[in-house]
Amino acid sequence: MGRVRGWRTAARRLANEVHGRAAARALVAAAPFLALALARGDQVFFNTALVAISTLIASERASLTSLGVLLHGAAILAGFALLFFALPVAPLFVVACAAFAAASIWLGRDDPALRSLGNWTFIPALYLACEIGEGLAHDALVATASARLPLLALGVVPVLLLTSLDTLRERDARGWTRLRRRHAPAAAEPPAVGAGEAMVAVAAAVGAAAAFVELSQIPHAQWAIWSAASVVTGDVASSRVKLRDRLAGAALGVPAGIALGFVVPHDPLVFALASFGAMLTLVSFRRYAVAFGLRCMLIALALLVASGSPGIAAERAVNVAIGGAFGIVAVLCVHELARRGAARRATAAAPRRSAPRS
Repeated sequence: MGRVRGWRTAARRLANEVHGRAAARALVAAAPFLALALARGDQVFFNTALVAISTLIASERASLTSLGVLLHGAAILAGFALLFFALPVAPLFVVACAAFAAASIWLGRDDPALRSLGNWTFIPALYLACEIGEGLAHDALVATASARLPLLALGVVPVLLLTSLDTLRERDARGWTRLRRRHAPAAAEPPAVGAGEAMVAVAAAVGAAAAFVELSQIPHAQWAIWSAASVVTGDVASSRVKLRDRLAGAALGVPAGIALGFVVPHDPLVFALASFGAMLTLVSFRRYAVAFGLRCMLIALALLVASGSPGIAAERAVNVAIGGAFGIVAVLCVHELARRGAARRATAAAPRRSAPRS
């Protein structure tokens, strides 16, 4: 009896963590691509599902209209093309990653909702470029991009339908011509640090992480670069909390995923459900620590099912730690430089005391 009550309590707590509306909308947006992936046996549709989830997140947080979603989807595809074709030239890829990450901060310099829009342009573009381009021969780049871009563009379609329904439900005649809906949230309180400091920090973190993965040739490079960008949240305190949550999530989630991988069948259905579930965690949970831990577990499970190697699944935790280290070091260094610069300016601006008369 006690064990049953324990399970019920655990299930109730987990249910309280779930963001039901967001999860339902994500399921509607991405489920068609899970069905296509299973029916056709083509993993490219998981990439299409990521585009759908990313555009949905941006549309929810920035209150985008259908026109805004369409332009955001185009920006993801353009960013993917930029990083994809830069990937074979390491210095160009490093610069492109750093500039793209900095631009995502610049976009949200006055509005946190637009910061989220910038993040969810950079993140899917980076992930897709590395995922699709890893190990690809140079002479296959153009043909691969030409084949994948139309399929990736399909990910925008369900989100366009959802936002169109929202516009009809609101009976907003001008909602078809604006980029953001009329109830778009007002900008929240100003960030703890200036946009310039945050831009320098994220460019340094992402650039250093990208340079490291290019030099070391570690697989799944996007995880380390993504982790470096994720830790740069704006100020030192929140960056430390984000790093702690990510390290804890990886340390707990990856071993759990590996353990689960030893008891479930290694078949395409399990891989598909684990991959799809990992994407749903991007929007389905209220607390970041819970979402990230479950995401690490499901990614590790999917990797183990696909490869049969626990080592490949464990790379997730290693890359999270590598990227997090670059991120927090960049935040601390840039913050210290900014503090010293502000102190020097304050000293220079202070009025000089007149010398005492004899």
